[in-house]
Amino acid sequence: MSLFLNGEYRVTQRAAFVLRFCAENHPALVEPYWDELISNLEKTVPAAVKRNTVRYLQQACIPTHLQGQLADICFNYLIGSEPIAIKAFAMTVLANLAKTEPDLANELKIIIQDQMPHASPGFLARARRVLREFPPALRVNNQHF
Repeated sequence: MSLFLNGEYRVTQRAAFVLRFCAENHPALVEPYWDELISNLEKTVPAAVKRNTVRYLQQACIPTHLQGQLADICFNYLIGSEPIAIKAFAMTVLANLAKTEPDLANELKIIIQDQMPHASPGFLARARRVLREFPPALRVNNQHF
C-alpha cells in the first residue's frame, strides 16, 4: 500500500494491478486502507491507478462513510475526459451505490443519456447493462440504443 499510495509514477502503476488482484482475492487486506484508497482517487494519479482501483470498487462493499465521496469521484470520472474503461467502471460503481440511494440513479441516468449520442461502443455496452438494472420508471427509452 505504501508503494501504491506514495511511490513514483511507474511504481504506482504496477502496484495498482497488484493491489487490485490482492483486494479481489483477499478483501480484508484493504479494510484498514479504505480512506486512503478513496482519497487517492482525488489526487492526480496515473490512469492505471484509477482504472485498477475503480475496477476493484465495482465489486467491493463500500463503507457508508465513504459512499458520498466515492460517488462524487465517479461522477467526475464519468463526465470528464477519462479513458473508457475508467468511465465504465465508474458507471458500475455508481449503479451499485444507487441501489441504496435512489437519487443517485436519477443523476446517473441523466449523465448517461447526455453522453450516449457521442459515446464509444464500450461506453454504450456498459450503459445498456447499467440502465437495465434500474427500475422501469428510470430506464432510458430505447431510441438511443
